[in-house]
Amino acid sequence: MDEGERQLRALLRNSSDMVTVVGPDATVLFQTGAVGAVIGREPEELVGTSLADWVEDKDVPLLFELCQTVESAAGELRFRHADGSVRICEVRASGLVDEAAWWGAVLNIHDISERRKLELELRLAQKLESVGQLAAGIAHEINTPVQYISSSVQFVKDSFGELSELLAQIDAQLDDAEHRGAVEPELLTRIAEAKDAADLEYLLERVPEALVRSLDGLRRVGELVGAMRTFARPPSPMME
Repeated sequence: MDEGERQLRALLRNSSDMVTVVGPDATVLFQTGAVGAVIGREPEELVGTSLADWVEDKDVPLLFELCQTVESAAGELRFRHADGSVRICEVRASGLVDEAAWWGAVLNIHDISERRKLELELRLAQKLESVGQLAAGIAHEINTPVQYISSSVQFVKDSFGELSELLAQIDAQLDDAEHRGAVEPELLTRIAEAKDAADLEYLLERVPEALVRSLDGLRRVGELVGAMRTFARPPSPMME
């Protein structure tokens, strides 16, 4: 073995990729590189075995396609590590049809499990951000009708207090009139003053309006809640 060949073998042995030469039936003809990182084995343990033994069952058809590549192809395969974990790998295949020593393909297998994990975490973070923005928008939309429901209910509450005072004045004056046996002009004057203080005509006009605004606000809140439920409910397949 000359110096150039030793350097080439050292380069392949220390590659960050798992470099595998396979026959069309996925038999491993040569193995070097990051075998331990991808499947937790020594390179010599794979030679003569089927690479399909280390690939998830659903990915075996794609593996055979890559092993039978004439020119070049690429795909993702899931390899089973000796520790029981599954490693997602990017596989680039190059055909060896013109190579007299081997008939098959060389596979450069690169572990991208960590990258896929980071991509998944990024997508999750983006979804959470979208949910946060959606929640902020919904809160803003709900806040407007809730505010005028609150102000309308407060107005009705205050108005009821004023009406209660007016009714109390009327009851007191009527009781006084009953004891006296007659309605004195002063009684009518005091009732009129209590009516003016309560601004009865204003209350009779505005209280119904406040109740209508409250009901409209509740309707809008109900529509928003209904839309949220529809949005959150996953679509169900149509029954045939």
